[in-house]
Amino acid sequence: MDAPVPPILILAAGASSRMGGRDKLVEPVRGHPPLIRDRALAALTTGAPVFVTLPPGDSARHAALQGLEVTLVAVEAGLMGASLSAGIAALPPRNATGVLILLADMPDITTDDLTSILNGFDGTPPDAGGPHRTASPDTRFYCPPVTCSQQCKLSPPMRARGKS
Repeated sequence: MDAPVPPILILAAGASSRMGGRDKLVEPVRGHPPLIRDRALAALTTGAPVFVTLPPGDSARHAALQGLEVTLVAVEAGLMGASLSAGIAALPPRNATGVLILLADMPDITTDDLTSILNGFDGTPPDAGGPHRTASPDTRFYCPPVTCSQQCKLSPPMRARGKS
């Protein structure tokens, strides 16, 4: 029997503080829709349920997602740890097989990439007890439920940092 399709959690509650006052998630990328909508469309095309973390009251990001079958999750603090905690808490009850975490500002991750990651997990926990990683050393990963309950309760909150 095939494992249920795990949800995709898109982390999009960050402040875009390094963008000089512009919100990168509502900017078009290479002529495509706003980045946040493009990421949600890529995730939805996999057939998986999609959850998106957003700061409360962010009308531009909400508008960019209008009409899409995604579940919006309000995150009070725009730090990545808060987004993970709130997003994981909003997922379906324990019947989920895990979650695929997608950072909203990664335009080069395709639907094929996401589908490949989802298809690579059969519903059983990993032997090593850590998150599954793809062959590419980037920031996408699949977190089975065994590790989600332990790793996605992050305290203190993490803040993303650019390379200096």
